Amino acid sequence: MKPALPYDVIEVNNMKARVIASFPDTVVADFKEFQEVDPQHERQVIKHSAYKIVKLNQNKNK
Repeated sequence: MKPALPYDVIEVNNMKARVIASFPDTVVADFKEFQEVDPQHERQVIKHSAYKIVKLNQNKNK
């Protein structure tokens, strides 16, 4: 599986999130853009195996 890159949209447990950082084993995902969440949980570290990419960022070269 290809890892998500910053600005891609991923889905984890039926919740969408925007990737804000990508690392070799994990991504940091921001959930507050797509739904209301507890402020302590709006950004989470997610393993690559735990999400699926919903939408790739189309403006990666800008």
